[in-house]
Amino acid sequence: MAFRNPSIKILFPLIALSAACAHAKLTDMKLRAIDTFGSKRLSALQVQHDYGTQIAAYSARLDQHQYDEATQLASQIQSSIKSHFQFAYVNISLISYYNAPYIGDYVTIDVVEPEDAPVRLAFSLPPQGLYPDPDGLIDLMDQYFKKGMDLLRSGRLAPEKKCPVWHCMFGFDHPQLASYLEQFNSRVPRHEKELVTILQKDSRSNFRGNAAFLLAHLKNGDSVVKDMLLATRDPVSVVRNNAVRVLALIAANHPEIKIPVDPLLQVLNFPEATDRNKASYAIVLLALMKENAQPIIASGAVLISMLKLQQPNNHDPAYAILKNISGESFGERDYGAWQDWLIKHGTRF
Repeated sequence: MAFRNPSIKILFPLIALSAACAHAKLTDMKLRAIDTFGSKRLSALQVQHDYGTQIAAYSARLDQHQYDEATQLASQIQSSIKSHFQFAYVNISLISYYNAPYIGDYVTIDVVEPEDAPVRLAFSLPPQGLYPDPDGLIDLMDQYFKKGMDLLRSGRLAPEKKCPVWHCMFGFDHPQLASYLEQFNSRVPRHEKELVTILQKDSRSNFRGNAAFLLAHLKNGDSVVKDMLLATRDPVSVVRNNAVRVLALIAANHPEIKIPVDPLLQVLNFPEATDRNKASYAIVLLALMKENAQPIIASGAVLISMLKLQQPNNHDPAYAILKNISGESFGERDYGAWQDWLIKHGTRF
């Protein structure tokens, strides 16, 4: 497989906030690029002209942990764009990269045209339940995440040697994180049913998102895949992102576990950059299987749109997918050559 980086083990940290990319501190961060996705009516150049100052401020506030101010700026930008263009959906997202050559912040303005909403916003209804935290596992995952983020942001988290379970966010090699592995591995299997219920039915998105990561500590990989697929249409992005992230890591590290490609191709059409990044990293591996070629080719239009982005974790996997299904080596910015190949093999634009 031909990635910009030499192996998928290095590329996978671009699935946002992985331990393996903790090489830069927040003082090194700067806004590197602004992308738009989802409409020909809104260009990155126009966004830069109209909202560049606000977006730069939004990026700075996030890097400075001024989350209330960042949220307010994001709301202003989103409301203005939505009102002006009458989009069905607008979202601004920022992904920070801590390793060369990407160090910095990349912003994506995702929009959904009204006529595209039935497909691109086809989520399940918001769950209504409230369930107890089984054996304190949801809270324990919160603690693990906070410690991992602190270590990552301070540059103290070294690349993990090997993930010992189906999915690792920050790994367990660091002394401050090591004790969590045994706690998750011993307690999660005893509460599998409760965690699956939370993933599917709890009204709190943080509970559902944590349940997705916790279920990756089960022993049966096929069961984990089944549980994650149920969450790929969750109405809250963090939940479906956690679920797809687990699937992506299974695809990367455990090719013996079968993952259907169609649900992940549907996620590529969902409205946020973080939907596309994790789904596309999984599809990179699934694209090596001959039976997946035609379904992926049928999604060629969204792959070309992703290829045109500056956002590394959308652009890079799109390029890898195209190379894997075609066997061709056109340049990563040779959009015409890739589009011609896709049309020749059945993509409709």
